[in-house]
Amino acid sequence: MRKTLNALVSRPNGPDNWGMENAPIKVGIAEDEQLYLEMLAECLNSEPDLEVVVLAQSVKEARDKFRKSSVDVALLDVFFPDGNGIGLGVSLARENPNMSIVMISSGGPSDWLVENRDPLRKKWSYVSKKTTMSISVLRDIVRLSARGHAISDSAFFGLDPELRELNRKLTERQIQVLQLVAEGLANKEIGNQLGINESSVINHLSSIYSALGIAPDKNPRVVAVLHYLSSISGLDRPQ
Repeated sequence: MRKTLNALVSRPNGPDNWGMENAPIKVGIAEDEQLYLEMLAECLNSEPDLEVVVLAQSVKEARDKFRKSSVDVALLDVFFPDGNGIGLGVSLARENPNMSIVMISSGGPSDWLVENRDPLRKKWSYVSKKTTMSISVLRDIVRLSARGHAISDSAFFGLDPELRELNRKLTERQIQVLQLVAEGLANKEIGNQLGINESSVINHLSSIYSALGIAPDKNPRVVAVLHYLSSISGLDRPQ
């Protein structure tokens, strides 16, 4: 691995850098594509509450580095030239049961992923590179995983056909709101961009969650965005 990758692993964390009472979430990334690995590290390290402490491009390298580091969330690709991320995740989880696992892949044999019923994987999160196109969503998934939540991108396992027709379930305005949420905008920013007040945005979001059948206790904002991203090919961007 090139030395330039080491510079991405962590940022200075002096008392003035974080401005936080709690320590940042320590993230380890195992991804064989160097460009994607560097992009993930830079995007996660740009947040004061996230700190990338491990970068690896192979299963062997990941096992060695994770064992030597304190990691809260492991972000793992599924396929590597020398093995697979599922087996790596199981191995890491056995060594550190408190570590949260987020699997991220561009595709692959979803049936194989679902059929593996190892109890260690019950609280894992699964994310698709093809549909999770907003880095803000990925950051939120890492944060939620660190708190013990499991997020499953439905596109990773095969999406319900009805969700592919998201535009039939939501109004044009609701789709516009959801797209801006996916782009990482806060409710007030969404209202400013669409020319509506913040309370109207909140009402639209409530209607979106209801239309998609998302329970209030299931991280509805993130889940709704994942539904949107998985159906984006059938939607037009708001003008």
